[in-house]
Amino acid sequence: MVYLRYIFTLLTYGLFYVIGMFIHPFMYMMRNNKRPGGIFYLWANEDEKGGGDPEKAFIDNWYGVYEIFNHDYKKFEKISGIRKYFLSYEWLALRNSAMILKKKLFPFKGPYTVVKTIKFEGPKGKLTWRNGTIPGVSHIIIKDSNGKKSFRWSKSWPTKSGELRYFQMGAGATRYHLKRRKGRLSEVH
Repeated sequence: MVYLRYIFTLLTYGLFYVIGMFIHPFMYMMRNNKRPGGIFYLWANEDEKGGGDPEKAFIDNWYGVYEIFNHDYKKFEKISGIRKYFLSYEWLALRNSAMILKKKLFPFKGPYTVVKTIKFEGPKGKLTWRNGTIPGVSHIIIKDSNGKKSFRWSKSWPTKSGELRYFQMGAGATRYHLKRRKGRLSEVH
């Protein structure tokens, strides 16, 4: 059942992505209001706190600078306006589409407990995602603080260049997700 719920959730996310591609241009025109209103609010992101700095939080939530530029806000300021638009489009319409709506419809909140271990290899604990810095594999069934069960499956493996390629799926800290990356996100050029 946990896998069927996940598949249904990802299909719903797919619909959110399609809608996000069309409403993002309208959202972007309202970005100076800091927080879009109406239906646009549901497609926004408010997770990032910018280290307590409201301006950095705004930039992180609209453009993902903390992850894509590794907190280099000066480098972000130097890119063109059109590049900023496409960066925001990628961040809000494609990567984090309907973030607030996802959390409202499909909540999954910690703390988590491991119900069953299917496979586990590597350093760190079972609840730690295997990623660009943590090798191994982890496939577990978990339960959230409300008793809702889900799963986490993540695996990372070295490439010829020495980086770790990784794949993650299942329940994240606040939502379900599916990620495939090589090492850390590369900087935008």
